[in-house]
Amino acid sequence: MKKATLWFCVLILLMGCATSVHQQERPQESPVAESVPPIKLNEYIIGPGDVLQIQVWRHPDFSTTVKVQPDGMVSLPLVGDLKVTNMGLFEFRDLLAQKLDEYYVDPQVSVQVATSLSNKFYVLGEVRKPGIFILEEPKTISEAIIFAGGFTYNAKRNGVVLMRKGADGAMKPVPFDVDAIMDGKEPEKDIYLQRGDVLYVPLSNVSLVDRFFYHLNLALSGILGTEQLVINYPGLENVISGDYKDTTTQQTTIIVPVQQP
Repeated sequence: MKKATLWFCVLILLMGCATSVHQQERPQESPVAESVPPIKLNEYIIGPGDVLQIQVWRHPDFSTTVKVQPDGMVSLPLVGDLKVTNMGLFEFRDLLAQKLDEYYVDPQVSVQVATSLSNKFYVLGEVRKPGIFILEEPKTISEAIIFAGGFTYNAKRNGVVLMRKGADGAMKPVPFDVDAIMDGKEPEKDIYLQRGDVLYVPLSNVSLVDRFFYHLNLALSGILGTEQLVINYPGLENVISGDYKDTTTQQTTIIVPVQQP
């Protein structure tokens, strides 16, 4: 009797902790249209580490290749030092033409990205190849997931979170149902990524339950020995996933053997 009372107390404590942590980590859902700033696909934004190729028609003496420094500055003949980070490629071209107008007649300036090192995005969590990637060409959310090797078996495909910096400079989380996007049910939500975006693929609720049972098994093995633990599985799954609802309906139970330490 003392053993049964003890494991019941431990079980209730662990379920309460799992529910509390999960509720704290669940992102606030918000409309995609309001939370995700748009991106212009025809404009490249310059950042530190980028290598720019600059040419002025009929003036090869000025044409050069320059790397954007960590402080966002470039140094060019005639015009001196310029801060170019967060500046559009076309905006930088027009600024150069304006400054060179003092030295050349109607300067025709061309600026191209020779090497893109700042245009990075991140895919983390339950994908096969998580990491940092260069956004060399436009990619949508679903294309980025595929680029990172696709989902793992434990991925929560309908709970992918996009973190994007808003106008106030703060990163805002927006949930996406990638399953619905890939099935063609919500194609309009398969938006294009931009520099600095973070895609996070969380664990599925089933995986959370499996991990809970694994840790529960380790925690109680020394207390219960070879006894068996009978648990209402659907009810526990709801508690861990944060979707617990009181119900009086009959639910099946499972028997979890507790291994020896």
